[in-house]
Order: sequence, then structure tokens, then C-alpha cells
Amino acid sequence: MKFQLSPGLSMRKIDGEVFIYDRNKSLIHTFNETGALMWEAFEKGLEKKEMMERLLDAYDIDASTASADFDAFFSTLQTLGMVESVL
Repeated sequence: MKFQLSPGLSMRKIDGEVFIYDRNKSLIHTFNETGALMWEAFEKGLEKKEMMERLLDAYDIDASTASADFDAFFSTLQTLGMVESVL
């Protein structure tokens, strides 16, 4: 499964924190380290399998936890209209 970021989003890292500015809604979102890792993977157009590999490499978690964390983050981004899945 591939993903596409919604247009009008800009990412900035400031002092180790990640901020996403949504120009369409005039909102700023902040992400923790894990969210930032996944956001960068979305920007690169990686598929879910590749994103899971990044999570497993970066953190001491099992595949089930990585998948659940990804699904929760993706669901939140979908609800906010920031990302969508592409066939």
C-alpha cells in the first residue's frame, strides 16, 4: 500500500521538534520522534512494509506493536485530512 500526503503541507524541524504546517486549514501539528520518522517516510513515498522496517530498526518493538502504532498514526492523519492511501 502506498500513501500520498495532502497538498498544502510543509514540514519544519526546529530544535529537534517536527512541525507540520497545514496551509489549507491554517493549523500547525507537532509530532514526537516516532511520528517524525513516519512522516518522513510518507514524504519519501515509502510503502507500509518499508515504514514497518524503519520502525523496527529504530525502536526495540515487535512487528505487531509497530503495525498497531503505524495504523493508529495513519488513522489520525487520515482523520485530519493530511494523508490518504493510494492503490
